[in-house]
Amino acid sequence: MGRPRCAASRTVGGEVQAALDEAGGRLLDAEQLCELAPGLELTLDYTHYVCRGFSELEIHPLIRLARHVHARGGNDERLQAPMAANTIDYERVVDELLAAAYEGFLCVEYVWVDWESLNEVDVLSETVMMRDRLRAKLAAPAWTAMMREVYERRAIPPAWPRPDGLTALDIDKTTGYKATPFCPKDVHYLESFIPGTEPSAFCPVHSPFGSMSGVMGGNGPDAMGGNGTSPPAPAVGTPPTQLPASGGTATSGGTAGVMGGTGPAPSPPR
Repeated sequence: MGRPRCAASRTVGGEVQAALDEAGGRLLDAEQLCELAPGLELTLDYTHYVCRGFSELEIHPLIRLARHVHARGGNDERLQAPMAANTIDYERVVDELLAAAYEGFLCVEYVWVDWESLNEVDVLSETVMMRDRLRAKLAAPAWTAMMREVYERRAIPPAWPRPDGLTALDIDKTTGYKATPFCPKDVHYLESFIPGTEPSAFCPVHSPFGSMSGVMGGNGPDAMGGNGTSPPAPAVGTPPTQLPASGGTATSGGTAGVMGGTGPAPSPPR
């Protein structure tokens, strides 16, 4: 087992309390040492374990043994890393601390020494960024509760008045055309237009059979373009799209077959 490090903190009453800072970076050693020494608790620094390959989910259980928690950027390769390279989800860490009813301190700790590349980080800037990140997370519940109470006391404001002279249409938001009863319910969208700018054609994509694929096989137009984008919205005044007729082509003296090919020639009148 690696040599454990201890950190001492002086309480307001003058009592000196020892806390285990690191147990060689091994989770099991940290838990066992706390069990062997009743009253011994941890100064928990996630970076000591993350840089040794432990996941945050494996570290969270140590919170129940923690007296003091350090926060700084780190990852599986660096004991101390800038915020841009940090992989530790400190918002989740705060949630875990609150869930465990943690009552100790949460401190930002960056050091600048010529060891483990700790002198390659702007410790002042990183300290400020980590402090503000933790402040934002810790303040969010209080801010949310305050604003919810404020709005619960206020009357619901009236709806915004719609300017006069606009045209309202039910639009298929995936195509930009006027929606039809065959368009899925979740794509209907009520949109307002300046007169003369509204689409005039109905959605050519959706049909009683779903998205327009060949009813008896073949391919019809897709709800999304071939490159994954929606088809362009119709131009103003564009006539409805004419879908190609399915089946074969009429030949001289015959009719176009419904299922393909050519039907029989019509009988001459008697």
